[in-house]
This record gives sequence, C-alpha cells and structure tokens, in this order.
Amino acid sequence: MAAGIASLAAHERAQQSAARLDADRAAARPAPPEIANRPGRAERQAAESARCPFCKAAPGQHCTAAGQRVMSKPHPGRLDAYAVKAAICPECVAGVGDGCRGPNGLRIDGVHPGRLQSALLGWLP
Repeated sequence: MAAGIASLAAHERAQQSAARLDADRAAARPAPPEIANRPGRAERQAAESARCPFCKAAPGQHCTAAGQRVMSKPHPGRLDAYAVKAAICPECVAGVGDGCRGPNGLRIDGVHPGRLQSALLGWLP
C-alpha cells in the first residue's frame, strides 16, 4: 500500500514539474532582434527548406558531416538547391526546378546570383 502511495506522489510531482515547464515556455520572450535577425539566418532557414544534395538531409533537418556530426552551417550547394526549387532565373530564364545555364546553353555549377537573390527575397517576410 505504501509503495502505491509513493508511486502516486511521484507521478503528481512529475505532472506539476511538466506544468511548470509548459508555463515557463509559454511565458518565454521572443528572441531579441540582435539574435533573431543575425546575418545568414534567413539564408540558413531557406537552405534547410530544401533537401541537401550533398548529405541528403531532409527538408527541415540540419546538414551532417562525416560520422553524422551536425554541421553549424548547411552545405554550400543546399542554398543553390533551394534557389532552383523556388525561383526562375532572371539571367538565363531557367524555370523552377531547372538548373541554370551558361551563355553556351550548358548547365553551370551552382546558380546565377540573381536567381539566388530573388529566391531569398521570396523567403524573407
């Protein structure tokens, strides 16, 4: 009987602790502008909305390096993959989903700067 009462008391303490944690999270202030608007944050969020062509990280997940170590920045090609997925290139007129092409009509590595810029402008609020 005493073990059942002790178990019930432990359960109630756990529920109270969870309720306090939920209240603390609800009362949390948003990130200050100097953190929320850090340079590169919009680019990282945009890049992470596309699948990484290098490490195959799914949209919404961070890129990983060898040994499954989470990287602090996405792979460079991931932002290009987002631009291809999100915008038409104003320089070579490549459609959404098509890679950029050079003046000779051959595909180029990466994307034109104008395409990247227009994709990021579409991402920013």
